[in-house]
Amino acid sequence: MIICIQGGGEFADECREMDQYFLSLIPDLEITIFAGASEHERAAEITSENAIAYFASLGRSAHRITDVRDAQVLVLPGGSPRLLLEALLPHRDFLAGLPAIWGASAGAMVLASEIYLPDRRVSLPGLRFIPGRVRPHASQQELAAPIPGVWALAEREGVVASLAEMNGESEPRELLRQFKNA
Repeated sequence: MIICIQGGGEFADECREMDQYFLSLIPDLEITIFAGASEHERAAEITSENAIAYFASLGRSAHRITDVRDAQVLVLPGGSPRLLLEALLPHRDFLAGLPAIWGASAGAMVLASEIYLPDRRVSLPGLRFIPGRVRPHASQQELAAPIPGVWALAEREGVVASLAEMNGESEPRELLRQFKNA
């Protein structure tokens, strides 16, 4: 499985190089948008429309899905990590068989072993695809003082790699690329 995790601010010009790299690894697969982190239907529609237009600008068609079992390449935009986790957890086994998952902000958080919900001040088990915890929207201070087990990602920055690479199970690291803004 190919994984892309981003710190938020998705679908921006600064993300193009990272997303083009991700797409280059999955050239013939269908891109599906699941806006399950959105708080209400109108937000899900807007998020999906933005994602579809963005991927079209990269030369790839995409469409919105409301059932993750219709996914081939799953795109998980940001929003509420709690809502997204609740929607995805019953389908974890199906998701584990997908060829690629792309997550930004809440979408990246749920892919980790652990999710911290700051509004509730509680940690929950995530989908457990990647080790540790994802800290999206990381500040420069958080990036300068890394915490072991935490993927601190600033907005419009991220990592693209195979699941095996992210879990430290493969060498050499052929796909792993980290994208940072200058």
